Amino acid sequence: MNIFGKGNVVVTGKGKGNVIRVNGNNICISNGVVTINGKKYTDLNELPDKEIKIIVEGNVEELTVDMCESIEVNGSAGNVSTHNGNVSISQGVNGNVRTHNGNVVCGPVGGSVDTHNGNIIHR
Repeated sequence: MNIFGKGNVVVTGKGKGNVIRVNGNNICISNGVVTINGKKYTDLNELPDKEIKIIVEGNVEELTVDMCESIEVNGSAGNVSTHNGNVSISQGVNGNVRTHNGNVVCGPVGGSVDTHNGNIIHR
């Protein structure tokens, strides 16, 4: 996953105290490792039954995610793509939105919206 813009990522795991909240302008989760602005912070593989929720406060240029529970952009977006997960964008999308398994809720779209197993709802 890569976020280019100001973002927050919330990761929860089974059991009390297994919550990770991260903020940054460039957040990457790859192979279970969270990297923020180039610095490694935590290994998600240590969390049992993890659940990833991505919340971007503001506009995002590009957001690409392999898998998450949900993506919420509180602003506008360029391109947003995930294989699994629901996508909600409060404002317009300049590019494309894609998810294989999940719903898409957004404002006006300059490109296209595609989901194989889900609903598309325009605000």
